[in-house]
Amino acid sequence: MRTPSHLTVYLSRACDMACAYCFVPGGRGSVKPAALNGKIDSFVRAGGDKITFLGGEPLLRWGVLRAAVARLARLYPGVGATVFTNGAALSRGRAEELLRLGARIVLSLDGGRADNDRFRRLKAGGSAYAAALRDLPRGLRARMTVSAVVRPENAGRLAANVMSLYSAGFRSIAWAPDIKASWGPAEARVLSAELLRVGRDYAALDRAGRPVYEIANIYELLGSMRGEDTAGCASMTLSPEGAVLPCDKLLAAPGASRRRFSGAAGRAKFFAEAAAAGASPSEPLCPAGYYSLLRHAGGLAQSDLRAAMDLRLSFSRAYGAAMRRLVKALSRLPAFRRRQGLEGPL
Repeated sequence: MRTPSHLTVYLSRACDMACAYCFVPGGRGSVKPAALNGKIDSFVRAGGDKITFLGGEPLLRWGVLRAAVARLARLYPGVGATVFTNGAALSRGRAEELLRLGARIVLSLDGGRADNDRFRRLKAGGSAYAAALRDLPRGLRARMTVSAVVRPENAGRLAANVMSLYSAGFRSIAWAPDIKASWGPAEARVLSAELLRVGRDYAALDRAGRPVYEIANIYELLGSMRGEDTAGCASMTLSPEGAVLPCDKLLAAPGASRRRFSGAAGRAKFFAEAAAAGASPSEPLCPAGYYSLLRHAGGLAQSDLRAAMDLRLSFSRAYGAAMRRLVKALSRLPAFRRRQGLEGPL
């Protein structure tokens, strides 16, 4: 197991949206600023170099979030800060402030309005897509990352949704399958075909002389394809209640499970248990997170667990192979290599 280098901070459980794939139950949990600062200090002293702020919706605690990002920039300028947001509370001024402080902003959108609003819903009503983009001019969008969740229902529109996000002005785009959804061989074939289309669309942008986009969440995959050791999980999670957990999917588990797996000893125990169930974090899409949702959040019996894990591992490996094919093909393009920081084809 790798030493954690990435801390994901869940500032609270409060959110202004009700998304179909959210795994964080609502509630009153909210991390205290003093505890937050102390955990960040300990993490950085132990060698951590990346912190991501999530929720709930982290911008609902704007004062705490801004103070934490500003403190990071002042005390630990070498530590990367990322803020994940659904965008509903992201004004132009807030976005510019976070960027000025050196934070990376990741906006959660699934594609165009229809595809996005199918699964991302504002609790107050209205279009989540419009709420996210209403105060963000195109020049600002180009400085942000957009991240899409893919579900079986819209897997056949992945390429179209990626191009929709590109057309909206984003030049750093990520996507990932919904960890809670039921994925099988048929869905894996659909996603594999869509990734071929993503590659063709990307090459077409290059041929037309248009700027290509960064594929924002493939750097660990690139490292693996270059022969680097990426085995194991390099992340840990700070819960809104102040517990340090080995996996953010444990946020959906009962308090007893969160207490059982908290801290360094709990981390070792969690990954040993997951590995025994066939859920090694070294596999694509981190099956340990899916294991956590099934076993600890969902209460699935051990006797029923293996079949579910085997199905998910089969999908995970098929998706991982398709992503490798995509990246290998795109690495032949000089524009892709420049955008992703590659010296040569893979």
